[in-house]
Amino acid sequence: MKNLKKIMIACLIFAFGTSAFAINSGLRSGTAFTLMDDSYYYMNLVAWNKLNFDKFYGFTAINSSTSINLSAAQKVKGGNLLAYSYDGNLWTENGYNDFSVFYGFGKMALKFDLGLDETTTNATEPYTIWAPAVSFGMDVSDKFAFSTGLGLSSSKIDEEDANYSIATTTVSLFANGYYNIKNTDKLFAQAIFGYSGNFDKAVTEFDIEGIDVDPQENKTNSNSFFLAAELQYKPTSAFTYAMKCTFPRFTTYTRADETTYSTLAFSVNNGFMVELKPNKFFTSFGIATTLPSFTFEKDVDTVKGALTNTYYLGMAVNLAPQIRLDGRCTITPTTGISMEKIFQQALYLSLTAKF
Repeated sequence: MKNLKKIMIACLIFAFGTSAFAINSGLRSGTAFTLMDDSYYYMNLVAWNKLNFDKFYGFTAINSSTSINLSAAQKVKGGNLLAYSYDGNLWTENGYNDFSVFYGFGKMALKFDLGLDETTTNATEPYTIWAPAVSFGMDVSDKFAFSTGLGLSSSKIDEEDANYSIATTTVSLFANGYYNIKNTDKLFAQAIFGYSGNFDKAVTEFDIEGIDVDPQENKTNSNSFFLAAELQYKPTSAFTYAMKCTFPRFTTYTRADETTYSTLAFSVNNGFMVELKPNKFFTSFGIATTLPSFTFEKDVDTVKGALTNTYYLGMAVNLAPQIRLDGRCTITPTTGISMEKIFQQALYLSLTAKF
């Protein structure tokens, strides 16, 4: 057990900080990302202090698209929490590397992210997208909490053969509020309301011998508002039902020519977790439903989206009291349900250790 602990720590310490998105255990993602387990609380800006471990928490995951996550957290002086994570895909043509560092203290939390994405397409030379971000969360009272963040991404594409370059900058921001409706041993429910925005600017510069061409600047933006609810009900120690719904998400988009359009989207995720053998075997099942969306634009007919369902199945086994192995597969009807497609597109494994 001591050797196994050292191996886990050595692997997970390699990850300096998490990716910009949260980690998810196979069991949680098997509930269509609704179950509130340790992976839900990890680097959670308003619920990080519910992450349950003594001194060290380690998490690693890999999926069939060959991306890997290495994450860790530790208790520091004063009962505060330091977490760090890496998420990336080093061995593909379009690789990405996302790092995060998180510090939770008192009723507050700070998170720093850095994304370095190597991108290449048939039409462009390889280029790097730099994306630093900072976010903050705070529990104002037993009933209310909030989180907010600011991000910046930039990239430059040089097309020597075509004698032009494109420099793109995006500013992203978000602000969320959380209202605690119910919090007991059996039932947790909260309402979430929020805003997110993206503001893009692309500048194209030309380098044509003998011709003086002014740079071209294009600006686009999007602004999104949403209202959501999360619920987790545990009537017995062996069964948990969890749900998350968004009703609705309203987004407006502004194109480079200053024309605008808006979308109205709805979604409902339902998940179940069953403890098959106490403290040993677990399974989960979830359905993510995207309800028909609507797109509105002046002088254009309203466009209605389709109803879609994605199905998730998760399994977990405690290899030891402190170590859990999770797995999950995803079934999307539009891509078929053959075992080959499940393995190629949607197989996911995670390992969690707590000491």
